[in-house]
Order: sequence, then C-alpha cells, then structure tokens
Amino acid sequence: GEQQKTALARALVIKPKILLLDEPLSALDINTQKKMRKELKRIHEELKITTIHVTHNQVEAFILADRLAVMKNGTIVQVGTPEEVFHKPKDDFIARFVGFENLFEGKIVENRNGIARIDIGGIIIEAVTEKTGECTVGVRPDDIIISKSLFKSSMRNMLKGKITEFVDMGSLVSLTVNVNNTVFTALITRRSFLEMMLTKGSEVFLLFKASAVHVI
Repeated sequence: GEQQKTALARALVIKPKILLLDEPLSALDINTQKKMRKELKRIHEELKITTIHVTHNQVEAFILADRLAVMKNGTIVQVGTPEEVFHKPKDDFIARFVGFENLFEGKIVENRNGIARIDIGGIIIEAVTEKTGECTVGVRPDDIIISKSLFKSSMRNMLKGKITEFVDMGSLVSLTVNVNNTVFTALITRRSFLEMMLTKGSEVFLLFKASAVHVI
C-alpha cells in the first residue's frame, strides 16, 4: 500500500482538477484494500477533487462512488447512483456484474396490483413489477433466506429444494440449491450452516421477498 500512497501523494501535489485512478487497489491484500478505500474516500471528501475511478471490484465501486458508469466493450451501458445500478440493473450483463447470480428467463403469467406471478421453468415466483410478457428475473444470493422448515413469514416466495453443492468461504457459505431442476445460489453465515447441519443432499426451503426479485 505504500507505493499506492506515494503515487497518490505525487498526483495530489500538483492540485489536479480531475484525478484518474485505474485499478489502484487491485494488487493489494484485503486488509490493505480496506484501509486504502477509507483513505481515498477521506481525500475525496476533504479535497473535493473530481475523481474517475476504474475498478472491477463491486464493493470498491459501491463504497467510493457518487455516480457509477458500467461499461461493456468500451461503451457505457448504464449510469446512475450506486443504489440505482446495484439494485435496478438495466440488463442481464449489468445484473451479473453487480451480483445477481440467480438470473432466469421467465414469463409473467399474471399481474395484479403490481404483483406479478412469473413462471421460470415451471416454478412460480412473485415480484413487484408492472411489466408483462417475457422477462428476465434476478435474485441476489444474499437476499435468499435458507431454512430447514417452513415458518410463518410475509415473504411471498417459498421454494423447496435440495443442496447439490456448497463452498465454505470463511465467514460465509455459498449454497447451490436445485429447485425442480432450476438452480439457485444462496449465501448464509457459516454459523447458520453448521447449526442447521447442512450438507450435500439436505432438503431446504428458500424464502425471499417479492421486492427482492428484479425484473428486466
């Protein structure tokens, strides 16, 4: 991180009107990245320098940006606040980039009062949208709750499936769950994974809100 700090200090000495940072944190370890993100945010807030920051890191983009521009093949495909881009991506490319690992082609079979019923491979899920017809739906892994049994909930989507794979990521565990041959990815804490004694072949319920389903 010292090289990055030195390079940044040299750039700031001349008091630039615009600061261009191209993947400044990509070569750093996770802890150093966290420290440098705080430093970059502090510098930006104190000096008020317009900064163009190029990154492939979602966390970095969300923390540091006031406005985000997503590029594909050299062309800007969406511009907005971090909240807009991360939660309302315009197409499936952007959705994948910002973390919608669960993307499915579907068809809206009913829409009443802004609540749509969408058929994805024979599974019906509900979403908040005014759209009709063919669509793509996305759900973030971290918006899915995993349970070994059904419980009373206001969440409109409750699906039963079987764990086919899991990846221990340290504090989190990524689960691959097959629901009638449609594959979902969900994230749970490692503690929850151990407490529920989950493994390959475990039957689980996936629960998520209609508002967590993004319709493209």
